[in-house]
Amino acid sequence: MHQRGVGRPSTGCSVGAYQYVPPPPPPPTSTTTALSSSANPSSVGQQVTYTATVSPVPDGGTVGFTDGGTTISGCGSVAASTTTGQATCSVTYSVASTHTIAAKYS
Repeated sequence: MHQRGVGRPSTGCSVGAYQYVPPPPPPPTSTTTALSSSANPSSVGQQVTYTATVSPVPDGGTVGFTDGGTTISGCGSVAASTTTGQATCSVTYSVASTHTIAAKYS
């Protein structure tokens, strides 16, 4: 619309005017997530801390930790550090068994 309230033709801009078209957003940055364990193997009753490291270091987001495809209690949505890219999950196992741990950054 014109500054005096008059509509402008939809076929083009007036002389001296321009139409701003913002650039498209940048493509999402691809990340990798590395997973480590404080103890492997561990003993029954020993606390184990899993650390996921997201790189490049994100400016937010969460990491979900799973054991055999099941979310680990209290570790389904752990904030990733915006300074280190790390998120941790600590567990203590009461029986001896094998665990398949995974970490997924969102």
